[in-house]
Amino acid sequence: LEWPRLSAHVAQHASTAFSRELYGAGIPLPRERAESEALLEETAEAFAIERSLGVPLELKGFTDWLPLVSLASKGAVLEGPQLASISTSLGAAASLVKKMRSLDDAQGSSGSGGGGGGGG
Repeated sequence: LEWPRLSAHVAQHASTAFSRELYGAGIPLPRERAESEALLEETAEAFAIERSLGVPLELKGFTDWLPLVSLASKGAVLEGPQLASISTSLGAAASLVKKMRSLDDAQGSSGSGGGGGGGG
């Protein structure tokens, strides 16, 4: 495999500076087979969710909070644009949660019984 090339390609599609930097340095590989299998299962679940929704999960709008948290933890006051980026991320998260809940509700009302609810 051309792992560095694949990592660079994934990094180009990342929506935050943090993820672009992380994936640009090389997508981390799990050390244990069980970790790889868990990640594969998560990927399959995400694909199934997208298929059920009929549209891709929209993850754009999330911003990297790490620099803002670092500044605030040092006593800095965050400015309007910084606070707006947090608001945008919270809006994107709320939209994603809403989609997930509507999918869960639709599956529950269809009688599939598969969603069992972990609620947390």
